[in-house]
Amino acid sequence: KVSETRSQGKRVVAQPKAASGTRAAWANALWEQRRRTESAFEQLASSKQRLKERQQTKEEVLRRAMGLQRELLEATEGHPDRIQSLRESAEGAAEGLQVAQDALLQEEQETETLRKKVLQEEEVLQELQGRLREVEAQSLRERQLRSNQMQREEALRSAVEAARADQEARTALLAESGVLLQKLNNEVLSLKGNIRVFCRLRPRLEQENQEKVCLEVAEQQLTVYGVPQRNVTGLSEQTRSWSFDFDHIFRPQASQAEVFEEISLLVQSALDGYRVAILAYGQTGSGKTYTMLGPSEEASEDPGVLPRTVELIFKEVDQLKRNGWEFEVSASMAEVYNENVVDLIAKGGVTGDTGNSSPDPTKRLVRDAQAMYQLLRRASRERHVASTSANERSSRSHAVIQLALVGKCTVPGMQREVSGLLSFVDLAGSERLAQTSATGERLKEAQHINRSLCALGDVIEAICRKGALRGPAAAAVHVPFRNSRLTMLLRDSLGGDSKTLMFANVSPLQEHLGETLSTLRFASKVHACCIGLAKRHVVEGQEEAR
Repeated sequence: KVSETRSQGKRVVAQPKAASGTRAAWANALWEQRRRTESAFEQLASSKQRLKERQQTKEEVLRRAMGLQRELLEATEGHPDRIQSLRESAEGAAEGLQVAQDALLQEEQETETLRKKVLQEEEVLQELQGRLREVEAQSLRERQLRSNQMQREEALRSAVEAARADQEARTALLAESGVLLQKLNNEVLSLKGNIRVFCRLRPRLEQENQEKVCLEVAEQQLTVYGVPQRNVTGLSEQTRSWSFDFDHIFRPQASQAEVFEEISLLVQSALDGYRVAILAYGQTGSGKTYTMLGPSEEASEDPGVLPRTVELIFKEVDQLKRNGWEFEVSASMAEVYNENVVDLIAKGGVTGDTGNSSPDPTKRLVRDAQAMYQLLRRASRERHVASTSANERSSRSHAVIQLALVGKCTVPGMQREVSGLLSFVDLAGSERLAQTSATGERLKEAQHINRSLCALGDVIEAICRKGALRGPAAAAVHVPFRNSRLTMLLRDSLGGDSKTLMFANVSPLQEHLGETLSTLRFASKVHACCIGLAKRHVVEGQEEAR
């Protein structure tokens, strides 16, 4: 065992390399424990060596003692003096032997203590080795887990790439389908005509007790009958009638949803990059504002064309966003009051009474339908209305609400930008001064209203003449946009490259027959117009004819 201790003491312990993490900590602890164990073994070997030397000393002392005893026996027999000397030497040797025995006992105790310490260090070493094996096993499991996780991540990455490629293919297919749908939509509208006229018959209100005018609707033809009159002899009665053809006629019981359904394709055309104008024309009290806005500017109870359009636009914008399109919607709202263009949503609440006139109203970026409704409420508060003999709440100005729609397609291979414009024009009602007996400010307003309506009629007539001609003859036709602030505001919405829809609103009362016929004649004249093909407006100067 001493030889094993010495051989272990001669082993050269190599310090392990530094490791990281838990395994490195355990390896360092194991190395330190091994160093302490080997040091204990060396101390044990040294103690055993000293013990061996003490035992040899003891044996030598015993031999000397035995020799001295023999000499004592010999001396006892004949040499008393020498015996006494030997006794003294024996006592000294006995004292030395006792000291050696005490030292040997102490060495044995120290050796036992070192042996127990070595056993404890061996137990700790074995425990550390067990823990090191556990750490190595755990490290192996973690490496396997990381390897499996990396494999799963690689599989997931491949699946994500495949899904992304599939999504891009689906997006491209949806974009192509959208383009095809847009083409079909605009072809349908082109077949119907780029300028159309709808006639809407207002129902008689509960508080109206006047006689109703006799109207007859047959598909797309409206016949108006006058009051029966006797002939010159007085023996028979004759009734005059007037017939008008329109693209669609809405009966008094037609709902707002039915009206909007007929114009929804025009809203889609504006998103496709076309310029679209929707006008409400008719005498005061015929239901123009109701058709446009409904009973209020909100989208709650029976909304009109404009609130429904706002809902449809933002719904389509969200859908197109999933197909790779990004749209920006801007709104401007103005009124033409006494030939002044008044911005209805400008800061500070600008009104026509100040004399301020802005040819280009402020455009506001609109994020959602609620923001648009808020602007509509503000514009409605700022618009000029007044009570007249013909209508308790009569609009005294022309309201022009425009939505600029700028879209950008980000689908690879199909990048392009489109710029559409959707204009809603709630025209003030035409009035006969002889019937309304207007005076003062109402008279001035009525004169400006009638004058601007005449200018609008001249512009539409000129556009129709220009559309019927070709080449230099068409270029020679002058369109008098500058004759009125109203037509100047609508110069980007009216023309041969736009799509126009007019609502001719008709009162059901017999006493309004003259204004009804005037409205229907003007609307029929517009319906007979034939203008050129509308053009799609693409940003960066690209245009595609439809």
